[in-house]
Amino acid sequence: MDNDTLATELLHAGFTADDVYKAVADGLLTYDLSAEPLANTNRSRVYRDESTLEFSRRLEADDIGNYGLQEKVDGIASIQPGAIISYEGKDYTVTLVGTEHATLVHENGSTEVSVQTLESHYRNGQIRITDATNTSVVSVGPVRVGSYSPEELARAVERGRALDFAAIDPSATPMSSRSLRRIRKQVRDAGVNPVARNLALIGNVRGRGNRDRKMPKEVIAVIEEIAKSYNQPSSPNKSKVFKDFVKACQEKGLTPCSTKSFNLEIERHKSVRQREGKRSAYQKAPIIWYLKASAPIHGVRPFEYIHIDHTPLDITLVSGDSKKVLKRPWLSLAIDAESRAIVGFYLSFDAPSYRSCMMVLRDIVRRHGRLPCTIVVDNGAEFRSGAFKRVCEIYGVTLRYRPAGHPRHGSVMERVFGTAHTQLIHNLAGNTKQLKNVRTVTKAVSPDRHAEWTLPALHGALDKYFRDIYGTELHPAHGEQPEQHLQARLTETGLRLHRMLKLDRTFLIETCPPVEPKGTRKLDPQRGVKVGHLWYWTNAFKSARPGTKEIPVRVDPWDARVCYALINKAWHQCVCKLVGQLRGMTRRELENYYEEMAVRAGVKKQELTPERIAEWTRVLDKTAFDSRLREEIQETRRIYDALKLTAVDAEGPSAAPVSEEQVVEPAKSSSPESAYPEEEEEYELY
Repeated sequence: MDNDTLATELLHAGFTADDVYKAVADGLLTYDLSAEPLANTNRSRVYRDESTLEFSRRLEADDIGNYGLQEKVDGIASIQPGAIISYEGKDYTVTLVGTEHATLVHENGSTEVSVQTLESHYRNGQIRITDATNTSVVSVGPVRVGSYSPEELARAVERGRALDFAAIDPSATPMSSRSLRRIRKQVRDAGVNPVARNLALIGNVRGRGNRDRKMPKEVIAVIEEIAKSYNQPSSPNKSKVFKDFVKACQEKGLTPCSTKSFNLEIERHKSVRQREGKRSAYQKAPIIWYLKASAPIHGVRPFEYIHIDHTPLDITLVSGDSKKVLKRPWLSLAIDAESRAIVGFYLSFDAPSYRSCMMVLRDIVRRHGRLPCTIVVDNGAEFRSGAFKRVCEIYGVTLRYRPAGHPRHGSVMERVFGTAHTQLIHNLAGNTKQLKNVRTVTKAVSPDRHAEWTLPALHGALDKYFRDIYGTELHPAHGEQPEQHLQARLTETGLRLHRMLKLDRTFLIETCPPVEPKGTRKLDPQRGVKVGHLWYWTNAFKSARPGTKEIPVRVDPWDARVCYALINKAWHQCVCKLVGQLRGMTRRELENYYEEMAVRAGVKKQELTPERIAEWTRVLDKTAFDSRLREEIQETRRIYDALKLTAVDAEGPSAAPVSEEQVVEPAKSSSPESAYPEEEEEYELY
């Protein structure tokens, strides 16, 4: 606010009457309660402090500007006969001043101008007025008291009172007669403007002292040279470089400055980026609020910008069946930048990967039936995967990466992570916030001993929190509830029905990752396609065009028994020979199984064959393996099987038989036909 502001201006600026009353009561604003009624907001003025209030009182006094001087300010403002008015580079001389009009004489004649017009131009700073003797410039524009500190205004008030007392009784003031004469002269030299005369009492205390640099330029040049060795990744301290500075001065015959002066000077040349790196420099640099003033950084409508990121939750979970302590889960979150509403999330024990990204996209479509226009992510490897980029390209989603090492670009996401931990996670049993000071944690308060939350229970708690607690609290970004603001802004800015999506089979297959490395596999007319040491078959291979060699193949991360191949412009489910043995196993479990069994058998992964894998599965002893991975995946499946985000084909792998001529292996036990179940319902998805 300015130095003095009408109370009604504060109300129009967005403050409430309670805000103004509270600020006056707390001393943040000053108000003359004895002179003005605060209820009359159209005329009442509030001030920033007591000194400004006292200064304004003197400006409004009847004898303002006298200070014991035997002279009065005549006329209206400083417009009086003989005054010179400068306007747009031309000078006009005032010859006659009346109550309503003034006559101005110029080189081309005379002009009669309204006094009210002159006063308006003067207040707006459009004219310049010089007194009759041309020795005092009144003002180039309105004098702003705000350029002076409260201490300086208090000094002006004190000196003005001293002049008033000295005019009545010279012995009533502690100031000497010489000081009184000097102050009176400053007031006379200030001209006829009352504000300028009052400001003249401040004096020029702020201009005291010799501000010229006393350090020789040659010494400064040596310090600038030494600063190059100071700004190094090794980060030498100032005492070390000061010794080098003294040695360099002695070699050049210069007298070195003191340690204190050197430290102040070397601090001016300090480069945080060169000493500590770009990330540390970014943390200490001023915050940039807008890249472009015309482009809102969070968009103007919902689903224009969606931020997606991952974080480990500070809580230890247990298995729902065995009550065995598992580990901390990962939360993948999607937040709408404009409304700050949570539009989707994925909770699992897996570290961030392409699975996390795909499941977040599936959850967004499940909840809202659409994908955003732009997704803002960091530079994690999972966000740069070909599968994630391909899905974004197919559905017209722009992928925008935040600058590396610039966390403020994702402040929307980082803030909601902290809020969720503070309001929910850190209040649940088994939270690990005490492990931040791990050396002080005893066995009695260890999170593992108090863990009781399962993954499905935590998923339900997070879903309720994001919807009913975080989603219904007023958000400081827009002052509304995020969920309510999201729906209101969708209505105001358009639903954009042409971007609606269904959580159907096509979308689920598109969010399945392609096989590595090119996304295609060679088609063997007799055995099908090979993915991860196993052969997959579908009867649609019989109708493939002659000469087809490479076909696109997608793997199902939730079912290791199947993959999907594009045949004749349609996706077909391909079934593995080991459909019975791999029932309920995910792709991650199968890959982990490959690695562990290959190590135990002493073979390389390249030497694995379907026959050897089939033999391993027959002798698999679950007690010989760490069961935590299996329990973690079971906990995750309990959530997302119920939400129908895992199974592409709900009926399970196709049970269509394979003809005899397609069988390569003579043994019935190893043929695709023998692997298929006789009754389909016995082999439904886990």
